[in-house]
Amino acid sequence: MEVSGAFARLETARYGKRLYHRMGGCRFCSLLPFLGPVVGIGIAVLGFRLAGAQMVGENFGFSLLIGGLIGWVIGLRQCQRLSAASYNRAMDAGGMPSQNTFRAILSPEGVTLKGERQTFFGTWASVSELMLIDAYWAFSSDGMGLFVPRRFFASPEQEQAFLTEALSFMTERARGRSPDAVEVSEGRPPSGSRRAA
Repeated sequence: MEVSGAFARLETARYGKRLYHRMGGCRFCSLLPFLGPVVGIGIAVLGFRLAGAQMVGENFGFSLLIGGLIGWVIGLRQCQRLSAASYNRAMDAGGMPSQNTFRAILSPEGVTLKGERQTFFGTWASVSELMLIDAYWAFSSDGMGLFVPRRFFASPEQEQAFLTEALSFMTERARGRSPDAVEVSEGRPPSGSRRAA
């Protein structure tokens, strides 16, 4: 049996948050970045009161600003920590292993990331770029990232050969958008990896 249909670009992106929450995402985490500044400002006011300082003037306003910023940062960090813990509990309950083995396979048809439980594939026509992001090579396949960790390569020579073969399959335009991959394939260090947005 086979079914097919068309998807508009990013049509399901708005459901990511709902899926995340269904999988056990932190229920109150979205409030932490807002509650954090309130707590930070409250601590600043309490500090001024305990010190017997005047709660007017430039120092007070600056303290409120700094307290609010510190609270915002702490709120974001707590949100990330609690969300990650909740997400991992949901994954454990669903039977997902904590680690999966993947093979990155190049063929004339495209690039495949084949795992024990999932397989991801992008044709060469869909690959618009091969970029270095931190310690990963990322094939941008119609906006989806197919990531190959650099630690997968046993040696710099193996990494160079992999990139050379990948670039040979990619379109000229995609190669032009992949300067880091071209540099490494030619035996030069990359001029600088880009970070994920």
